[in-house]
Amino acid sequence: MQTTSKYPIHDDIEVPQSTEDSWQAMLNLMADIVGVPSALNMRVHEHEIEVFGLSSNVDNVFKKGETAPLDTGLYCEAVMD
Repeated sequence: MQTTSKYPIHDDIEVPQSTEDSWQAMLNLMADIVGVPSALNMRVHEHEIEVFGLSSNVDNVFKKGETAPLDTGLYCEAVMD
């Protein structure tokens, strides 16, 4: 495993509640318009990626704070690359 991430890491940035609220509305709207079970806002950490925000769809299987290791071929990694 790498000792440092290939992605920029900004774990020290605090996101204001007003911004989180705006992102929540955007995620809900996007999921509804596109017709998908979930829309996610992910936060990258050194060795993992975290569900930072998610749409409120009843079919959404993700949980806020859920993490997955990086360098495992996640679709999010392809987008970040």
